[in-house]
Amino acid sequence: MGETTSSRVVRNLDELRELAGAWDDLLARSLSDNVFLTWEWISNWARVYVSGGQLFVIAVYDQSQLVAVAPFWIQRVRTGGIFRTRTLRFIGVGEVCSDYLDVIVQETGHSRWLEEVWRRLFEHGSEWDILEYSDAPSDSRGLAEFWRFADEDSRCLGRIMSDTTVCPYMPLPEEPEHLLRRLSRTKRYTINHSRKRLSERAEIQVRFCEDVEQVSQDLTRLKELNTRSWRERGHSGSFATDEFVSFHFGLAERLLKLGHLLLCSLWVGDEYQGGFYGFVYHGVLYFYIMSVEKSDMKRVNVGDLVLSLCMEEGIRRGCREFDFLRGAEAYKYRWTETDRRLLSVRIYNRRPAALLSLLIQNASSRVAASPPQE
Repeated sequence: MGETTSSRVVRNLDELRELAGAWDDLLARSLSDNVFLTWEWISNWARVYVSGGQLFVIAVYDQSQLVAVAPFWIQRVRTGGIFRTRTLRFIGVGEVCSDYLDVIVQETGHSRWLEEVWRRLFEHGSEWDILEYSDAPSDSRGLAEFWRFADEDSRCLGRIMSDTTVCPYMPLPEEPEHLLRRLSRTKRYTINHSRKRLSERAEIQVRFCEDVEQVSQDLTRLKELNTRSWRERGHSGSFATDEFVSFHFGLAERLLKLGHLLLCSLWVGDEYQGGFYGFVYHGVLYFYIMSVEKSDMKRVNVGDLVLSLCMEEGIRRGCREFDFLRGAEAYKYRWTETDRRLLSVRIYNRRPAALLSLLIQNASSRVAASPPQE
């Protein structure tokens, strides 16, 4: 590594804030620019979910310029109900789902900077047992490099693919009025019919939040509907914990100020029918939470109508893609046939707890792969 390269491990929120000014500038030069790696998302997540001493963020510099950030935190994870492993995870892995996670690395010279991140990890190798490189795009260069490092470095016991998931997405046209043309005949009929039937009841109003003072009120209304809808099905809903509420209410206000929030409310007369909470970032509209009232009218789908209205608004804001995010739910594939894969890889440090965890994992895999006994 050249003399101009240096790195450090950030351990607390005060030190993390020192990166604020350079964070998004690096993200814009990186291979993985998305809303889940922005300073607003990462710093807010760390504030809400990471306790003191758990941060393990590696910052790499070329001279004085930030060229890589590995936004990890250390969580003690119970394995097999017997012991705990010190697991390095990306900030964003936990109750609040975050997709497209990665090491943020400048595209120019990325191999060099990733090698420095890896060196730092093992310089502090006594502090962690397992590294989870999780929810990363399948084409992540960071993941590919770490995969190679793990195979070549004798300090690693091994690595396994721990999970895969998909993120369906849909290309958007350049003009809002062209959206319905891209959809199936059935979907067009459902949207048009739903709009017509609802408008027969009362005037349809679509409100997109544009005022910071309105964010809390609109999110609260969405939260209450989401909670009620899920409780009717025997579940707690998305906003089940104080931490989840604190994270998103704080995040939404910050994203609105930056022009990255799309918070929609649908009204029929004076009746709230549902809402959409998502993010507009560099030409992509990310779908995070939507809740709608069940309609008592035949063949009326309020959810499809809300989604189409939000897609049209996203197009007006310059979006050329609608990302449904993780999950292969059937309703997503009624909109699109395209998706991306997210991969999760577990890398085992040569530590006793990691070895025991790997043995348990291998034993479980063998049992799962065994044929049933007659």
